[in-house]
Amino acid sequence: ISFGDSVTEMGYPKVLGEKLSQHYNNKNIKVYNCAIGGGRTYTGRLWMKRDITGIEADIVTIMFGHNQKAYKVSEAEDTIGFVADHVNYLEEAAGLMKKAPAVIIVTTNPSALENLWDSMDSYAQGLRDFTAKNKNIMLVDFMKYFKAMDRNDYKQKFLEDTTHPSTNGNNEMAELILKAIIEKEKK
Repeated sequence: ISFGDSVTEMGYPKVLGEKLSQHYNNKNIKVYNCAIGGGRTYTGRLWMKRDITGIEADIVTIMFGHNQKAYKVSEAEDTIGFVADHVNYLEEAAGLMKKAPAVIIVTTNPSALENLWDSMDSYAQGLRDFTAKNKNIMLVDFMKYFKAMDRNDYKQKFLEDTTHPSTNGNNEMAELILKAIIEKEKK
């Protein structure tokens, strides 16, 4: 199951499902993309029960950030609220399933918008700090990965516009998640 905003809604979960099916040689792997364009963690939670009742997931991905940043208060309050909303989201999602997901992936949200390129760092750091304290929750850090390159290169190679991943971007995001899952299995 994948939760998020339009960045998630428009692509990487489908590609991840294809990559998981290929890696595990299992055509029965199903992906449920419950992302909603314009979504934020606290609004997405309103639809969660409707969206996942009856679904038992092995993997849950959650990626929010762009829409929340538009409604920020102070940076510290905003980051604390953002991380707290992720915690609530994850707990509620797991609580709606008979068996807690084997892997929960919390991803930070890359942005090439000039005004968000650096302002999203506090969200990413908040999620890094949270996952460092919660070893059962894996972080796939898209922000760190994509910010290691030049913003314009990232935009050209991986984005359809200033926010939404292109086919290459969705493929890269899915590949990063798959690598993290395989790495966790080795441990």
